Amino acid sequence: MINKKRFFYRKFTVAKYIKLLAIAVTLALITYVGMVLVPQNIFANQMYYQNNEVCSDLTNPQFEQVTFSSGKLILHGFIHKPEGNGLFPAILMNHGSEQFPKSGQKIAKPYVNKGYVVFFPHRRGQGCSSSQSEYIMDLINREPATTRDKKFVELQETHLEDVVAALSYLKQLPYVNKNRIIMAGGSFGGIQTVLATEKQIGIRASIAFAPAAQTWSIYTLLRSRLIKAVRSATVPIMLI
Repeated sequence: MINKKRFFYRKFTVAKYIKLLAIAVTLALITYVGMVLVPQNIFANQMYYQNNEVCSDLTNPQFEQVTFSSGKLILHGFIHKPEGNGLFPAILMNHGSEQFPKSGQKIAKPYVNKGYVVFFPHRRGQGCSSSQSEYIMDLINREPATTRDKKFVELQETHLEDVVAALSYLKQLPYVNKNRIIMAGGSFGGIQTVLATEKQIGIRASIAFAPAAQTWSIYTLLRSRLIKAVRSATVPIMLI
């Protein structure tokens, strides 16, 4: 004799599991769309338009957008300045690997409040300097795995030219005390900061936030290059 209660329970359980499986599949599809399709389309477009808004904002009283030369390239950057005529100490702040860095206003504010000029330059292929080169991450990811480490270092050395050019621009501003300039940066900007410490370019000190934090164990050539730069540093450097 069939136990009706047990039969109903088993039937209900199977139906319940099928329903839960359908929900799980649906959630997986939503997650896939949200994590793969959206970032490549909607999110990328949103960042592109936000970048255009930043680059076209030429009258914002909170900062001044400027251009400077790096070799044959014309790059863009943002000057954040305290009130007054100076002379002010200054910080050259290097952005990371993001394709569309903004004006750096949030980062600059606490330093400006303490009387520092902050220069936030956009390196080639990024942000408002996007037209001057391909995006650095596209160049890295396109490189075959066997030579990607070498390419990574080469691109960092090339982008260092933009950092040095930005520093030269900052030093010639009439309200900046060129004898009181430090350099800072995070991620790729941290790498740039570490590499710059090798050069006698007129900075007093440097602060590098998480340089090569995600690539330290992957790229041995980059790791060796950064260790060499630290050992050859011409100014004090703080690694955070």
